[in-house]
Amino acid sequence: MELPALALLSILVLLCYVFEVSSARTRIPSVLLLLGLGMGLRPVCSALGWAAPELSRLLPEIGTVGLILIVLEGALELRFSRSRAPLILRSLGLAVLTLMAFSMGLAYVLTQAVGCDFRTGLLNALPLAVISSAVAVPTSRLLGPADAEFIIYESTFSDILGVLAFNFVLVHEVVGLAAVKSFLFQLLLSGLLAFGGTLLLAFLISRLKHRIKFGPILALVILLYSVAKYFHLPALLLILVLGLFLANFRKLGRFPRLAFLHPESLEPEVRRFDELLAELTFVVRITFFLLFGFLIDLKAFFRLDVLFWVAAGLLGVYVLRAAFLFILRLPLHPLIFFAPRGLITVLLLLQLPSALRLVQIDDVLVTQVVVLSAIVMMAGTAGVSRADNPDAGLAD
Repeated sequence: MELPALALLSILVLLCYVFEVSSARTRIPSVLLLLGLGMGLRPVCSALGWAAPELSRLLPEIGTVGLILIVLEGALELRFSRSRAPLILRSLGLAVLTLMAFSMGLAYVLTQAVGCDFRTGLLNALPLAVISSAVAVPTSRLLGPADAEFIIYESTFSDILGVLAFNFVLVHEVVGLAAVKSFLFQLLLSGLLAFGGTLLLAFLISRLKHRIKFGPILALVILLYSVAKYFHLPALLLILVLGLFLANFRKLGRFPRLAFLHPESLEPEVRRFDELLAELTFVVRITFFLLFGFLIDLKAFFRLDVLFWVAAGLLGVYVLRAAFLFILRLPLHPLIFFAPRGLITVLLLLQLPSALRLVQIDDVLVTQVVVLSAIVMMAGTAGVSRADNPDAGLAD
């Protein structure tokens, strides 16, 4: 049975790659196909008489690696410059407003509906408020350059800020002045550790001549994450700052003491590192969604009682999004449709201790949220072409 199993794994990877590449033309988000393929594998394995091993324990481990890769890859996308300042500020503003308004609104609804305290409601609501860059960015390629760049920044900010807010609320049972001071101190320590790690990474990237260099560098990144986690520092914040330093390292060339790192020559190497991250993130993402889909009961997925609440929640998402787009004087179409949920939503809920996880926010509800939000985005971009208005939208 080893050969058929290997053949099946190879076919799955190739199919997932086809989904990824063809999503821009078919307009079907790859997450829908990955989840569908994962759910379809379960009856296939049963029909073939293959006994699937216990896989649910793998999800948190894969999820941790996925979070590190997603935050690092997202940070490497954030290149700062004066010309991008208006775009960055507006995308950051929309990400912050929608994240805060929806998560706090849903947390209040949960306290009234299920009787939980506000912190528990907020911890369950925050993952559902995060826009998935892994789903939104590939579809944004259908838009004009300005709108597509806005989606990249907004969804990346939403990913990163959602993760940071979730970890902040999870670590601090009481959110007050002491918690804010503690967080700011941890922020300072993480920044210093990230800057030191960036200098070390930059030195290694510029000095290592061996053909194998990025594997050990990625291992060093994960080691820095583990050290920060051990000392109860915001580890993902460390990864974020490290990625921001690497992405904008060329700007440090103005400091003479850093000239020995040759910042101007690091950009091609950082680009290669970013390409490696994209490959690894693809592998982790398809593994995660195939496994998550495989663990979902296909019959339970179509529960109408859950679907009603999912639809009501998503309606709230798009109403809030429309309101904030109007306030920030941003175009309503097609940006209103780009609010998909995805990998970050599932990963954060998996990190939530069982004592804090509400039974109402189960895997079926989360899967329906991911699927329906992707369908809305797909429907909203129907008929939209990159060539329709290449320079319209957000360019100043």
